[in-house]
Amino acid sequence: MMKIKNKLHLLPFFLIGYLGLFFLININPVMAMDPNLPGTSENQPPQQNLTIEENIINLKQKIYDNAKKITKINKILRGSFNITDDQKEILLKLQENSKQLVNNQKEQIKAYQILLKNLNDDNN
Repeated sequence: MMKIKNKLHLLPFFLIGYLGLFFLININPVMAMDPNLPGTSENQPPQQNLTIEENIINLKQKIYDNAKKITKINKILRGSFNITDDQKEILLKLQENSKQLVNNQKEQIKAYQILLKNLNDDNN
């Protein structure tokens, strides 16, 4: 009985030591608070309020960039004979998605131009 009682006196020291080590190990930040991921930290870029003209210019630049991607894909498809069927299928899907993106961006430009025209008509 005496041996057990002496060992129980040491139990709080071991328990406190174990909990102390546990808390020291778990000081790492939570993964959801990764500062490199947008939306999880206070380092988010400020919301930009662009004018309609600036949005139109940005969309035209994106259309140009996507059109360049489409031409690169066309060159790869026409020029390379050592492409596997899977790679060819992926490139065709990428080309189709890029064309849809360009079409959607053109529709956005039309909507912005209509909005701009309506605003100009209202001001005059």
